[in-house]
This record gives sequence, C-alpha cells and structure tokens, in this order.
Amino acid sequence: MENIPPCYQKGQRLTLQVSADQEPFEVVIERAYGTWRNSVQLLVKVLENDSDIEVTGKLVFLKLYDRRFSPTFRERWDVKPWTPAIEEDLLEFSMAGSARDALDAWRDNPQMEYDFSAPDYHKEALISEIMAEEFEKESDAYSVLRAHQGKFIPRLIASVMMQIGPVSMVGNEPLPLLDDPLILGHSPEMFEIDGFLMVYYEGFPATEIACQSDPGDWQHLKNRCVATVGHVMDSDAILHEDIRPKNVVITPDEHCVRNFRIIMTDFRSTLMRDTETDQEWADMKKRYDEKGMMQVKLENPPRPRRDVESQGYRSYTASAWWNFDDYDIMTQD
Repeated sequence: MENIPPCYQKGQRLTLQVSADQEPFEVVIERAYGTWRNSVQLLVKVLENDSDIEVTGKLVFLKLYDRRFSPTFRERWDVKPWTPAIEEDLLEFSMAGSARDALDAWRDNPQMEYDFSAPDYHKEALISEIMAEEFEKESDAYSVLRAHQGKFIPRLIASVMMQIGPVSMVGNEPLPLLDDPLILGHSPEMFEIDGFLMVYYEGFPATEIACQSDPGDWQHLKNRCVATVGHVMDSDAILHEDIRPKNVVITPDEHCVRNFRIIMTDFRSTLMRDTETDQEWADMKKRYDEKGMMQVKLENPPRPRRDVESQGYRSYTASAWWNFDDYDIMTQD
C-alpha cells in the first residue's frame, strides 16, 4: 500500500506486550498488508522473547486498532487526519484531567450524543475509546468462536497492546513502551493501541476466485466460501452484521478437499447475544442471514432485497443456480 507511516515501514521494530505481568517483546515489520481502513495490518516476525509467544522467528499477522491511521473511523467521527500537533494537544488534555472527565461521561452514558463540534483533541480522546470498544467486540468474537480457530477462522496467538507516547510523536521512531505511565497524564489508556497477533494464511480473497484459480474450481470454491460462513456463524451467541467476500481467504492446504482451506476473517462487525429472547434472536439471525449475505455478494452483481417487515435490516434471497455441497465444509476439521 502507499503512504505507509514511517513508524510502520519495513524494518521498523515494534514493542508489544501481552499483559501487564509479562515482559514486552519485539517484532520486526516485514511488510504492510491489505488496504488500511479500520485497522493497521502488518506481516511481522517475532523476535526472541520471554512472553510465551511460540512463533519466534516466524511470519505472523499483526492487526492494530491504531486510531491515528484508521481512515474509516476518523471520517465517520469527523476527526481530522492525525498529526503530531493533535497528539501534543491530546497529551495536554490528559495531563489536565479533562480527558478523564470526557471519557467517564462517554462510558457512563451509552446514549450520549457525539459532539461533532468539539475540539480536535476532544474527538481524538473519544475515538480512542470507540476503537477500544471495537477491539473488545472482535476479541469477544474470537473467544466465542474459539473452537473454529485454526480450522475455519485464524488462530489467535495473543491479544497484544502497544504503548505510544511523546517519543513517537514525530512518527519516525519505533514506538516505545513507557515505564512511567504518569508521563501520559490521567488517561494513559488513550495512548495504548490494542491488537491481535494471529497465524498468517497465505492466499487470496474470495473476490479473486476468478483470477486466482482454475475455472473448474470456481463453483466449488464459491460453494465452500458460503458453506464456511454458514458453519462458523451457526451460533446462538453471535451474529455478523457485515459479511464480505474480501474477508474470506482461500489458502492452499493439502489436507483439505481440492487442496484449499477456506478461512473467514474480520469479526469487528459482530453482535453478541445479550438479553434477547430465543424468538428475538432467531428473528435477528434471519434478518442478517450471514450465509445468504455471502452467497448474494459473491454473485455479480449482488442483489440485496430490503424487507419491509425487517425494520430496515438487510435480508437476502438465494438464487436458484447455487448448488451447495455443505458436506465439503467438514473436510477442514
């Protein structure tokens, strides 16, 4: 990708930590991955460490919820592109204790309206909290879907945290782990970047089936992608609001049928069951219909159908030409 921030360019080292009671460890960036919209995505190698990270020296996938370089979140919440000056103002906001008051008010009142007219540093503080909430959603999803890890979804190696601060404001130094949290004021969590370290699967997205595989495999792979989504999301605890073919990866695997494994990725747009009754939850699953959503989006063009009775939720209809081989999904177990 173009315009990679200096701190995330190839060869840079990042300092990560699994938990407060474990020693930090370093990874070295091999290359950027994908198109950064919601998160920073990198291929990295884990260096020698004492944090029980069993993939030392191997290429792994690092996903970071870095508010500074997330165009989607910044555009959605009307936050200007990040600059060192904004970070300096944010630090002053934290040192004065005002950031703590703003964040507490946001956390204590889920119905609180976002103030689009607030100063840049105030919105920067709120976006740090919003992205932390998004990270927790995806973390919960990986926990609920633990049985599928390494089979139908990526295997999660560890949830990690990277601390940033004044030293990294210029954007061209490795991001250090600060020993003294007081240097970050009363809201040091604003300078903590959450993320995931996952097994990396070399392959191509379902959007590229036609150009990355033989014509004889096209229908089979489409069927497998749809079946994988249906299998993973066949749960009474979680639903996915935004299934996309680009987030389903087809990776070579000699142990799977036709030497392909299908991996479903990106669980940021998920909802966990809370207080819904069985009927309410069944209605929600029917409205979103993850399997049907994947099926329709693999067609060209997709044909969404808006159901008046669904209160605006997306609903999809299957096309007659699909011939599912759902039994194929079990060859990945």
